Amino acid sequence: MKKPNEPTPHRSIDINQIISQAKEFHPLGPTIVKLSTVIMDPNASIDDMAALIAYDQALTIKLLKAANSAFVGRAMEITNVHDAISYIGQQHTLNLLISNTLGSELVHKKLTAYDLAEGQLWAHSVLASIAADQCRKLFRAEVPQETPTAALLYNVGKVILSRFIDEDLGSFLSKSKEGGMDTAESEREILEVHYGEIGGLMVQHWGLSDAIVKAITFHHDPDIVSDPISDFTHVCHLVVQHLDPEHGSAAIEDKMSKQAIDRLGPVSDDWFEQLCDRVKERYLEVHQSFGLKHQLLPLDS
Repeated sequence: MKKPNEPTPHRSIDINQIISQAKEFHPLGPTIVKLSTVIMDPNASIDDMAALIAYDQALTIKLLKAANSAFVGRAMEITNVHDAISYIGQQHTLNLLISNTLGSELVHKKLTAYDLAEGQLWAHSVLASIAADQCRKLFRAEVPQETPTAALLYNVGKVILSRFIDEDLGSFLSKSKEGGMDTAESEREILEVHYGEIGGLMVQHWGLSDAIVKAITFHHDPDIVSDPISDFTHVCHLVVQHLDPEHGSAAIEDKMSKQAIDRLGPVSDDWFEQLCDRVKERYLEVHQSFGLKHQLLPLDS
Protein backbone atom coordinates (compact mmCIF):
# COMPACT_ATOMS: atom_id res chain seq x y z
CA MET A 1 0.00 0.00 0.00
CA LYS A 2 1.20 3.52 -0.70
CA LYS A 3 3.30 5.09 2.08
CA PRO A 4 2.29 8.59 3.30
CA ASN A 5 5.19 10.35 1.56
CA GLU A 6 5.21 8.19 -1.54
CA PRO A 7 3.66 10.05 -4.50
CA THR A 8 1.04 8.39 -6.60
CA PRO A 9 2.27 7.96 -10.21
CA HIS A 10 0.86 10.89 -12.12
CA ARG A 11 -0.75 10.57 -15.49
CA SER A 12 -3.25 12.83 -17.15
CA ILE A 13 -6.23 10.55 -17.75
CA ASP A 14 -9.40 11.76 -19.36
CA ILE A 15 -12.30 9.96 -17.71
CA ASN A 16 -14.54 10.93 -20.60
CA GLN A 17 -12.15 9.19 -22.97
CA ILE A 18 -12.34 6.01 -20.89
CA ILE A 19 -16.13 6.17 -20.94
CA SER A 20 -16.15 6.86 -24.67
CA GLN A 21 -13.99 3.82 -25.40
CA ALA A 22 -16.19 1.69 -23.13
CA LYS A 23 -19.25 2.62 -25.20
CA GLU A 24 -17.43 1.96 -28.47
CA PHE A 25 -16.38 -1.58 -27.51
CA HIS A 26 -18.07 -4.28 -29.61
CA PRO A 27 -21.73 -4.57 -28.57
CA LEU A 28 -23.43 -7.92 -28.35
CA GLY A 29 -25.86 -7.24 -31.17
CA PRO A 30 -29.62 -6.63 -31.10
CA THR A 31 -30.68 -10.28 -31.19
CA ILE A 32 -28.72 -11.23 -28.07
CA VAL A 33 -29.96 -8.15 -26.22
CA LYS A 34 -33.54 -9.08 -27.12
CA LEU A 35 -32.91 -12.63 -25.91
CA SER A 36 -31.72 -11.30 -22.55
CA THR A 37 -35.09 -9.54 -22.23
CA VAL A 38 -37.15 -12.50 -23.42
CA ILE A 39 -35.79 -14.96 -20.85
CA MET A 40 -36.81 -12.57 -18.07
CA ASP A 41 -40.44 -12.73 -19.18
CA PRO A 42 -42.19 -15.51 -17.19
CA ASN A 43 -44.65 -15.95 -20.05
CA ALA A 44 -41.94 -16.38 -22.70
CA SER A 45 -41.38 -19.82 -24.15
CA ILE A 46 -38.63 -21.67 -25.95
CA ASP A 47 -40.55 -20.95 -29.15
CA ASP A 48 -40.16 -17.21 -28.51
CA MET A 49 -36.40 -17.58 -28.14
CA ALA A 50 -36.13 -19.89 -31.13
CA ALA A 51 -38.05 -17.44 -33.32
CA LEU A 52 -35.54 -14.69 -32.51
CA ILE A 53 -32.45 -16.82 -33.10
CA ALA A 54 -33.79 -18.46 -36.27
CA TYR A 55 -33.71 -15.12 -38.12
CA ASP A 56 -30.02 -14.68 -37.30
CA GLN A 57 -28.06 -17.16 -39.39
CA ALA A 58 -24.75 -16.54 -37.62
CA LEU A 59 -26.24 -17.11 -34.17
CA THR A 60 -28.08 -20.22 -35.37
CA ILE A 61 -24.82 -21.75 -36.58
CA LYS A 62 -23.05 -20.84 -33.34
CA LEU A 63 -25.83 -22.31 -31.20
CA LEU A 64 -26.05 -25.60 -33.09
CA LYS A 65 -22.28 -25.97 -33.04
CA ALA A 66 -22.17 -25.31 -29.29
CA ALA A 67 -25.11 -27.63 -28.61
CA ASN A 68 -23.58 -30.54 -30.47
CA SER A 69 -20.23 -29.90 -28.82
CA ALA A 70 -21.82 -29.87 -25.37
CA PHE A 71 -23.80 -33.05 -26.07
CA VAL A 72 -21.18 -34.89 -28.05
CA GLY A 73 -22.28 -38.21 -26.56
CA ARG A 74 -25.81 -38.01 -27.96
CA ALA A 75 -26.85 -40.66 -30.47
CA MET A 76 -28.48 -38.07 -32.75
CA GLU A 77 -27.22 -34.69 -33.89
CA ILE A 78 -29.12 -31.58 -32.79
CA THR A 79 -30.26 -29.95 -36.00
CA ASN A 80 -32.67 -27.17 -35.04
CA VAL A 81 -32.71 -24.17 -32.72
CA HIS A 82 -35.71 -25.32 -30.66
CA ASP A 83 -34.08 -28.64 -29.74
CA ALA A 84 -30.78 -26.90 -28.96
CA ILE A 85 -32.48 -24.54 -26.49
CA SER A 86 -34.43 -27.43 -24.96
CA TYR A 87 -31.27 -29.41 -24.24
CA ILE A 88 -29.06 -26.53 -23.18
CA GLY A 89 -31.63 -24.46 -21.28
CA GLN A 90 -32.70 -20.86 -21.88
CA GLN A 91 -30.11 -19.14 -19.66
CA HIS A 92 -27.30 -21.38 -20.89
CA THR A 93 -28.32 -20.64 -24.46
CA LEU A 94 -27.98 -16.91 -23.84
CA ASN A 95 -24.58 -17.35 -22.19
CA LEU A 96 -23.28 -19.62 -24.92
CA LEU A 97 -24.24 -17.07 -27.55
CA ILE A 98 -22.65 -14.26 -25.56
CA SER A 99 -19.56 -16.43 -25.17
CA ASN A 100 -19.32 -17.15 -28.86
CA THR A 101 -19.89 -13.50 -29.77
CA LEU A 102 -17.88 -11.67 -27.13
CA GLY A 103 -15.57 -14.56 -26.33
CA SER A 104 -14.16 -14.54 -29.84
CA GLU A 105 -12.90 -11.03 -29.02
CA LEU A 106 -11.61 -11.84 -25.54
CA VAL A 107 -10.28 -15.40 -25.79
CA HIS A 108 -7.11 -14.20 -27.53
CA LYS A 109 -6.85 -11.02 -25.49
CA LYS A 110 -3.65 -10.50 -23.49
CA LEU A 111 -3.87 -7.84 -20.79
CA THR A 112 -0.38 -6.89 -19.71
CA ALA A 113 -1.72 -4.29 -17.28
CA TYR A 114 -3.42 -7.06 -15.28
CA ASP A 115 -0.70 -9.66 -15.92
CA LEU A 116 -3.24 -11.83 -17.73
CA ALA A 117 -1.95 -14.13 -20.45
CA GLU A 118 -3.87 -14.82 -23.64
CA GLY A 119 -7.25 -16.32 -22.84
CA GLN A 120 -7.12 -15.91 -19.07
CA LEU A 121 -9.53 -12.99 -18.95
CA TRP A 122 -12.19 -15.05 -20.71
CA ALA A 123 -11.38 -18.13 -18.65
CA HIS A 124 -12.10 -16.07 -15.53
CA SER A 125 -15.43 -15.03 -17.05
CA VAL A 126 -16.43 -18.61 -17.76
CA LEU A 127 -15.44 -19.73 -14.27
CA ALA A 128 -17.58 -16.98 -12.76
CA SER A 129 -20.59 -17.92 -14.88
CA ILE A 130 -20.26 -21.58 -13.88
CA ALA A 131 -20.04 -20.49 -10.25
CA ALA A 132 -23.34 -18.63 -10.65
CA ASP A 133 -25.02 -21.83 -11.80
CA GLN A 134 -23.55 -23.86 -8.96
CA CYS A 135 -24.70 -21.33 -6.36
CA ARG A 136 -28.24 -22.67 -6.79
CA LYS A 137 -27.26 -25.76 -4.79
CA LEU A 138 -25.45 -24.04 -1.93
CA PHE A 139 -27.60 -21.04 -0.94
CA ARG A 140 -31.14 -20.67 0.33
CA ALA A 141 -31.69 -17.48 -1.66
CA GLU A 142 -32.99 -17.98 -5.18
CA VAL A 143 -30.42 -17.22 -7.89
CA PRO A 144 -31.99 -14.64 -10.25
CA GLN A 145 -32.09 -15.52 -13.95
CA GLU A 146 -29.64 -12.78 -14.94
CA THR A 147 -26.91 -13.88 -12.52
CA PRO A 148 -24.90 -16.19 -14.84
CA THR A 149 -24.85 -13.46 -17.49
CA ALA A 150 -23.73 -10.82 -14.98
CA ALA A 151 -21.01 -13.18 -13.76
CA LEU A 152 -19.90 -13.95 -17.32
CA LEU A 153 -19.40 -10.23 -17.98
CA TYR A 154 -18.18 -9.10 -14.55
CA ASN A 155 -14.60 -8.31 -15.66
CA VAL A 156 -15.15 -7.03 -19.20
CA GLY A 157 -14.27 -3.50 -18.07
CA LYS A 158 -10.63 -4.58 -17.72
CA VAL A 159 -10.34 -4.60 -21.52
CA ILE A 160 -10.92 -0.84 -21.59
CA LEU A 161 -9.00 0.18 -18.48
CA SER A 162 -5.95 -1.81 -19.56
CA ARG A 163 -5.54 0.63 -22.45
CA PHE A 164 -4.92 3.47 -19.97
CA ILE A 165 -2.51 1.69 -17.62
CA ASP A 166 1.14 2.20 -18.58
CA GLU A 167 4.12 0.44 -16.97
CA ASP A 168 4.42 2.90 -14.06
CA LEU A 169 0.73 2.75 -13.25
CA GLY A 170 0.72 -1.03 -13.59
CA SER A 171 3.62 -1.30 -11.17
CA PHE A 172 1.83 0.91 -8.66
CA LEU A 173 -1.35 -1.14 -8.93
CA SER A 174 0.60 -4.35 -8.33
CA LYS A 175 2.28 -2.90 -5.25
CA SER A 176 -1.06 -1.68 -3.95
CA LYS A 177 -2.50 -5.19 -4.25
CA GLU A 178 0.54 -6.69 -2.52
CA GLY A 179 -0.03 -4.21 0.28
CA GLY A 180 -3.58 -5.43 0.77
CA MET A 181 -5.49 -2.89 -1.29
CA ASP A 182 -8.33 -4.24 -3.39
CA THR A 183 -7.96 -3.99 -7.20
CA ALA A 184 -10.98 -1.72 -7.46
CA GLU A 185 -9.71 0.51 -4.65
CA SER A 186 -6.30 0.99 -6.21
CA GLU A 187 -7.78 1.65 -9.66
CA ARG A 188 -10.16 4.24 -8.28
CA GLU A 189 -7.31 5.98 -6.43
CA ILE A 190 -5.25 6.28 -9.60
CA LEU A 191 -7.78 6.34 -12.45
CA GLU A 192 -10.81 7.72 -10.57
CA VAL A 193 -12.80 4.73 -11.81
CA HIS A 194 -12.48 0.95 -11.52
CA TYR A 195 -13.10 -1.86 -13.98
CA GLY A 196 -16.46 -2.82 -12.48
CA GLU A 197 -17.83 0.66 -13.09
CA ILE A 198 -16.51 0.67 -16.66
CA GLY A 199 -17.97 -2.79 -17.27
CA GLY A 200 -21.32 -1.56 -15.99
CA LEU A 201 -21.22 1.33 -18.46
CA MET A 202 -20.42 -1.08 -21.29
CA VAL A 203 -23.31 -3.47 -20.69
CA GLN A 204 -25.67 -0.55 -20.05
CA HIS A 205 -24.73 0.82 -23.46
CA TRP A 206 -25.38 -2.62 -25.00
CA GLY A 207 -28.90 -2.54 -23.58
CA LEU A 208 -28.71 -5.29 -20.97
CA SER A 209 -30.92 -5.08 -17.87
CA ASP A 210 -30.36 -2.66 -15.01
CA ALA A 211 -29.92 -5.64 -12.68
CA ILE A 212 -26.94 -6.88 -14.72
CA VAL A 213 -25.50 -3.36 -14.84
CA LYS A 214 -25.71 -3.06 -11.04
CA ALA A 215 -24.21 -6.50 -10.46
CA ILE A 216 -21.17 -5.76 -12.60
CA THR A 217 -20.74 -2.25 -11.21
CA PHE A 218 -20.91 -3.26 -7.54
CA HIS A 219 -19.55 -6.82 -7.46
CA HIS A 220 -16.58 -5.59 -5.38
CA ASP A 221 -18.85 -3.89 -2.84
CA PRO A 222 -22.33 -5.46 -3.00
CA ASP A 223 -23.47 -3.86 0.24
CA ILE A 224 -23.92 -0.56 -1.59
CA VAL A 225 -26.97 -1.99 -3.36
CA SER A 226 -27.86 -5.10 -1.28
CA ASP A 227 -29.21 -6.80 -4.38
CA PRO A 228 -29.22 -10.62 -4.86
CA ILE A 229 -27.59 -10.50 -8.30
CA SER A 230 -24.80 -8.24 -7.00
CA ASP A 231 -24.36 -10.52 -3.97
CA PHE A 232 -24.07 -13.65 -6.11
CA THR A 233 -21.75 -11.94 -8.61
CA HIS A 234 -19.57 -10.91 -5.66
CA VAL A 235 -19.35 -14.56 -4.61
CA CYS A 236 -18.50 -15.65 -8.16
CA HIS A 237 -15.71 -13.06 -8.34
CA LEU A 238 -14.22 -14.47 -5.12
CA VAL A 239 -14.38 -18.02 -6.48
CA VAL A 240 -12.31 -16.93 -9.49
CA GLN A 241 -9.76 -15.28 -7.20
CA HIS A 242 -9.49 -18.47 -5.18
CA LEU A 243 -9.13 -20.75 -8.19
CA ASP A 244 -6.48 -18.54 -9.78
CA PRO A 245 -4.47 -17.30 -6.77
CA GLU A 246 -1.70 -15.95 -9.02
CA HIS A 247 -4.10 -13.19 -10.08
CA GLY A 248 -6.35 -13.24 -7.07
CA SER A 249 -5.95 -12.92 -3.35
CA ALA A 250 -4.90 -15.39 -0.69
CA ALA A 251 -7.03 -13.56 1.90
CA ILE A 252 -10.42 -14.34 0.38
CA GLU A 253 -12.23 -14.00 3.70
CA ASP A 254 -10.97 -10.43 4.05
CA LYS A 255 -12.49 -9.57 0.65
CA MET A 256 -15.81 -11.30 1.33
CA SER A 257 -18.85 -9.28 2.35
CA LYS A 258 -20.24 -11.00 5.42
CA GLN A 259 -23.51 -9.10 4.98
CA ALA A 260 -23.88 -10.37 1.40
CA ILE A 261 -23.29 -13.96 2.49
CA ASP A 262 -25.84 -13.60 5.29
CA ARG A 263 -28.37 -12.25 2.78
CA LEU A 264 -27.83 -15.28 0.51
CA GLY A 265 -28.05 -17.84 3.31
CA PRO A 266 -25.46 -20.58 2.72
CA VAL A 267 -26.68 -24.11 3.47
CA SER A 268 -23.45 -25.19 5.19
CA ASP A 269 -20.36 -23.76 6.87
CA ASP A 270 -18.06 -25.11 4.15
CA TRP A 271 -20.12 -23.69 1.30
CA PHE A 272 -17.17 -21.85 -0.26
CA GLU A 273 -14.99 -24.96 -0.48
CA GLN A 274 -17.92 -26.94 -1.91
CA LEU A 275 -18.63 -24.22 -4.45
CA CYS A 276 -15.02 -24.06 -5.64
CA ASP A 277 -14.88 -27.85 -6.00
CA ARG A 278 -18.13 -27.88 -8.00
CA VAL A 279 -16.89 -25.09 -10.27
CA LYS A 280 -13.61 -26.87 -10.99
CA GLU A 281 -15.42 -30.09 -11.85
CA ARG A 282 -17.98 -28.40 -14.08
CA TYR A 283 -15.36 -26.27 -15.79
CA LEU A 284 -13.43 -29.35 -16.86
CA GLU A 285 -16.66 -30.76 -18.33
CA VAL A 286 -17.71 -27.72 -20.37
CA HIS A 287 -14.55 -25.73 -21.15
CA GLN A 288 -14.53 -26.90 -24.77
CA SER A 289 -17.98 -25.42 -25.31
CA PHE A 290 -16.51 -22.01 -24.50
CA GLY A 291 -13.43 -22.48 -26.70
CA LEU A 292 -11.05 -22.73 -23.74
CA LYS A 293 -8.22 -24.96 -22.65
CA HIS A 294 -8.41 -25.87 -18.99
CA GLN A 295 -4.67 -25.53 -18.48
CA LEU A 296 -5.11 -21.76 -18.68
CA LEU A 297 -5.85 -22.04 -14.96
CA PRO A 298 -4.16 -24.18 -12.30
CA LEU A 299 -7.24 -26.34 -11.76
CA ASP A 300 -5.44 -29.64 -11.39
CA SER A 301 -3.66 -28.65 -8.18
